Amino acid sequence: MRAVGLHDQYSDGWFIKGLALFRLSEYHESDTCFRTLLTIEPSHAEAWFMKGNCHYQLGKLDEAIRCYDETIRIHRGYPKALYNKAVALAENGRHEEAVRFYYECLAMNHGVAFVITNTAVALAHLGRYGEAEEWFRQAFDLDPRDVTAWTRPGLCLSRP
Repeated sequence: MRAVGLHDQYSDGWFIKGLALFRLSEYHESDTCFRTLLTIEPSHAEAWFMKGNCHYQLGKLDEAIRCYDETIRIHRGYPKALYNKAVALAENGRHEEAVRFYYECLAMNHGVAFVITNTAVALAHLGRYGEAEEWFRQAFDLDPRDVTAWTRPGLCLSRP
Protein backbone atom coordinates (compact mmCIF):
# COMPACT_ATOMS: atom_id res chain seq x y z
CA MET A 1 0.00 0.00 0.00
CA ARG A 2 2.99 2.24 0.60
CA ALA A 3 3.76 2.25 -3.15
CA VAL A 4 0.52 4.10 -3.87
CA GLY A 5 1.30 6.70 -1.21
CA LEU A 6 4.76 7.28 -2.65
CA HIS A 7 3.56 7.89 -6.16
CA ASP A 8 -0.13 7.97 -7.01
CA GLN A 9 0.57 7.28 -10.69
CA TYR A 10 2.14 3.88 -9.89
CA SER A 11 -0.30 1.47 -11.55
CA ASP A 12 1.18 -1.68 -9.97
CA GLY A 13 0.62 -0.17 -6.54
CA TRP A 14 -3.07 0.47 -7.28
CA PHE A 15 -3.40 -3.07 -8.63
CA ILE A 16 -1.82 -4.68 -5.57
CA LYS A 17 -3.91 -2.53 -3.23
CA GLY A 18 -7.07 -3.41 -5.20
CA LEU A 19 -6.26 -7.13 -4.98
CA ALA A 20 -5.63 -6.93 -1.25
CA LEU A 21 -8.92 -5.12 -0.67
CA PHE A 22 -10.76 -7.63 -2.89
CA ARG A 23 -9.37 -10.50 -0.83
CA LEU A 24 -10.67 -8.74 2.27
CA SER A 25 -14.14 -8.55 0.64
CA GLU A 26 -13.88 -4.75 0.51
CA TYR A 27 -15.38 -4.63 -2.98
CA HIS A 28 -16.28 -0.92 -3.13
CA GLU A 29 -12.79 0.12 -2.05
CA SER A 30 -11.20 -2.44 -4.34
CA ASP A 31 -13.24 -1.13 -7.28
CA THR A 32 -12.03 2.41 -6.50
CA CYS A 33 -8.42 1.21 -6.79
CA PHE A 34 -9.05 -0.47 -10.13
CA ARG A 35 -10.95 2.57 -11.40
CA THR A 36 -7.96 4.77 -10.46
CA LEU A 37 -5.54 2.36 -12.11
CA LEU A 38 -7.63 2.41 -15.30
CA THR A 39 -7.37 6.19 -15.50
CA ILE A 40 -3.58 5.71 -15.52
CA GLU A 41 -3.50 2.64 -17.76
CA PRO A 42 -6.84 2.15 -19.60
CA SER A 43 -5.77 -1.04 -21.36
CA HIS A 44 -4.84 -2.98 -18.20
CA ALA A 45 -6.79 -6.21 -18.84
CA GLU A 46 -6.32 -7.61 -15.31
CA ALA A 47 -7.67 -4.39 -13.78
CA TRP A 48 -10.79 -4.62 -15.96
CA PHE A 49 -11.16 -8.27 -14.97
CA MET A 50 -10.86 -7.53 -11.26
CA LYS A 51 -13.17 -4.53 -11.58
CA GLY A 52 -15.68 -6.94 -13.12
CA ASN A 53 -15.21 -9.30 -10.18
CA CYS A 54 -15.90 -6.42 -7.77
CA HIS A 55 -19.13 -5.57 -9.56
CA TYR A 56 -20.12 -9.24 -9.66
CA GLN A 57 -19.62 -9.54 -5.90
CA LEU A 58 -21.68 -6.38 -5.42
CA GLY A 59 -24.54 -7.87 -7.48
CA LYS A 60 -24.05 -5.43 -10.36
CA LEU A 61 -24.18 -8.07 -13.09
CA ASP A 62 -24.58 -5.74 -16.08
CA GLU A 63 -21.58 -3.69 -14.98
CA ALA A 64 -19.58 -6.88 -14.36
CA ILE A 65 -20.42 -8.10 -17.88
CA ARG A 66 -19.32 -4.76 -19.32
CA CYS A 67 -15.97 -5.04 -17.51
CA TYR A 68 -15.46 -8.62 -18.69
CA ASP A 69 -16.25 -7.45 -22.24
CA GLU A 70 -13.53 -4.84 -21.94
CA THR A 71 -11.09 -7.46 -20.62
CA ILE A 72 -11.90 -9.73 -23.58
CA ARG A 73 -11.59 -6.82 -26.04
CA ILE A 74 -8.09 -6.09 -24.74
CA HIS A 75 -7.01 -9.72 -24.38
CA ARG A 76 -9.14 -12.19 -26.34
CA GLY A 77 -7.36 -15.26 -24.98
CA TYR A 78 -8.47 -14.71 -21.40
CA PRO A 79 -10.45 -17.83 -20.38
CA LYS A 80 -11.25 -16.59 -16.85
CA ALA A 81 -12.93 -13.49 -18.29
CA LEU A 82 -14.92 -15.64 -20.72
CA TYR A 83 -15.96 -17.92 -17.86
CA ASN A 84 -16.88 -15.13 -15.47
CA LYS A 85 -18.86 -13.38 -18.21
CA ALA A 86 -20.75 -16.63 -18.84
CA VAL A 87 -21.53 -17.00 -15.13
CA ALA A 88 -22.82 -13.42 -14.92
CA LEU A 89 -24.91 -13.90 -18.07
CA ALA A 90 -26.42 -17.10 -16.68
CA GLU A 91 -27.25 -15.42 -13.38
CA ASN A 92 -28.89 -12.67 -15.42
CA GLY A 93 -31.07 -15.30 -17.14
CA ARG A 94 -29.21 -14.96 -20.45
CA HIS A 95 -28.49 -18.69 -20.80
CA GLU A 96 -28.07 -18.82 -24.58
CA GLU A 97 -25.30 -16.23 -24.44
CA ALA A 98 -23.79 -17.94 -21.39
CA VAL A 99 -23.53 -21.24 -23.27
CA ARG A 100 -21.65 -19.52 -26.09
CA PHE A 101 -19.07 -18.09 -23.67
CA TYR A 102 -18.74 -21.39 -21.78
CA TYR A 103 -17.97 -23.04 -25.14
CA GLU A 104 -15.33 -20.39 -25.91
CA CYS A 105 -13.76 -20.94 -22.51
CA LEU A 106 -13.72 -24.71 -23.00
CA ALA A 107 -12.14 -24.30 -26.43
CA MET A 108 -9.14 -22.76 -24.64
CA ASN A 109 -9.21 -25.01 -21.57
CA HIS A 110 -10.53 -28.47 -22.34
CA GLY A 111 -11.80 -30.67 -19.58
CA VAL A 112 -12.45 -28.19 -16.79
CA ALA A 113 -15.20 -29.93 -14.82
CA PHE A 114 -16.86 -26.89 -13.23
CA VAL A 115 -17.06 -25.11 -16.61
CA ILE A 116 -18.62 -28.24 -18.12
CA THR A 117 -21.07 -28.45 -15.21
CA ASN A 118 -22.11 -24.81 -15.62
CA THR A 119 -22.55 -25.38 -19.35
CA ALA A 120 -24.86 -28.30 -18.54
CA VAL A 121 -26.90 -26.16 -16.13
CA ALA A 122 -27.32 -23.42 -18.74
CA LEU A 123 -28.34 -25.97 -21.39
CA ALA A 124 -30.92 -27.45 -19.01
CA HIS A 125 -32.36 -23.98 -18.38
CA LEU A 126 -32.75 -23.67 -22.16
CA GLY A 127 -34.66 -26.95 -22.30
CA ARG A 128 -31.81 -28.71 -24.15
CA TYR A 129 -32.01 -31.66 -21.77
CA GLY A 130 -30.27 -34.33 -23.85
CA GLU A 131 -27.22 -32.13 -24.35
CA ALA A 132 -27.27 -31.11 -20.70
CA GLU A 133 -27.30 -34.75 -19.54
CA GLU A 134 -24.24 -35.48 -21.70
CA TRP A 135 -22.38 -32.48 -20.26
CA PHE A 136 -23.30 -33.52 -16.70
CA ARG A 137 -21.91 -37.01 -17.40
CA GLN A 138 -18.65 -35.51 -18.72
CA ALA A 139 -18.33 -33.29 -15.66
CA PHE A 140 -18.98 -36.19 -13.30
CA ASP A 141 -16.44 -38.37 -15.12
CA LEU A 142 -13.83 -35.62 -14.78
CA ASP A 143 -14.58 -34.83 -11.14
CA PRO A 144 -16.76 -37.31 -9.25
CA ARG A 145 -16.67 -34.95 -6.23
CA ASP A 146 -18.44 -32.15 -8.15
CA VAL A 147 -21.60 -31.69 -6.06
CA THR A 148 -23.33 -29.73 -8.82
CA ALA A 149 -22.69 -32.52 -11.32
CA TRP A 150 -24.40 -34.88 -8.84
CA THR A 151 -27.37 -32.72 -7.94
CA ARG A 152 -28.24 -30.57 -10.93
CA PRO A 153 -29.13 -33.34 -13.41
CA GLY A 154 -32.51 -33.13 -11.67
CA LEU A 155 -33.07 -30.11 -13.92
CA CYS A 156 -33.17 -32.59 -16.81
CA LEU A 157 -35.13 -35.32 -15.05
CA SER A 158 -37.88 -33.00 -13.82
CA ARG A 159 -38.54 -31.53 -17.24
CA PRO A 160 -42.12 -30.88 -18.30
